[in-house]
Amino acid sequence: MTNLTDHPTNAIGYIRLSTEMQADEDHALERQAEKLRQCCQKRGLALTSIYEDVGSAAKSDSLSRREGLRDATRHVQQEGAVLVVSDPTRLFRHVKDAETWLQNFDICILSAEDDEMLSKERFLDAVRKGETSAHNIRRGTSTALARRQAEEKPGSPVDLSAAREASRRARSGRSDNIVDRIAHVLLEDEAYRDLSHRALADLLNRRGILTGWKRPWTGDGLKRQRREAEARIREWAEIDAEDEVPLAPEALVFGEAAPSPGEPVVEEFETARLPYFGMF
Repeated sequence: MTNLTDHPTNAIGYIRLSTEMQADEDHALERQAEKLRQCCQKRGLALTSIYEDVGSAAKSDSLSRREGLRDATRHVQQEGAVLVVSDPTRLFRHVKDAETWLQNFDICILSAEDDEMLSKERFLDAVRKGETSAHNIRRGTSTALARRQAEEKPGSPVDLSAAREASRRARSGRSDNIVDRIAHVLLEDEAYRDLSHRALADLLNRRGILTGWKRPWTGDGLKRQRREAEARIREWAEIDAEDEVPLAPEALVFGEAAPSPGEPVVEEFETARLPYFGMF
């Protein structure tokens, strides 16, 4: 990555959502953009452009499919600028793609969430955690959907709401985790996302959601856990919208025994012909 002692004065922003559905339903792209503006203003950087993509960063070919990232990378190199993102997983959730990108481009990355310039090791570690989380949640969703399908009668529609609920339960397996509890509070009301640290601390204390030491929160003491909770909310939203849940062929046959190894799956149950194909 670029030597941090070079002190670049300009920044190029990059923002991303997983699906068109996310972009249509809320203003998440604009919220990301606003975080970039605030971060650059705080650091005295001139944010000259913001590029965007709508698409997954967890697929192995995500780099080749994201025109916005290619343009942002080119612009950063032309200006000798910093590439600023709301958090590292906006760039990648696939480690090998991230490594390839770093090998080809000498770029300094600023994370608004972490409020720091990322070293190569720090960046790849964040991408690795994002990739692992995405894999675990997709696996839980796939397992839940396959189990639901096995319970259905032949020809009956799949209950997608039940599969999504199972996915939510899988990702919330650590229900006692404080960060998860803070995230769920923030999801209750959009207005809670705009509370000051002090006001959110007061709300948590009133709810009886205390620190790991069972002590009341303070505004300053809540900052790190709040950043992690907001990152987890984005992670949940992205994973729920990912359209790449792998289903084993045997999971596609409703109400029947799975075919033995080597036995072809009946054509009428091909993945691409299922009514829910592509929704996950």
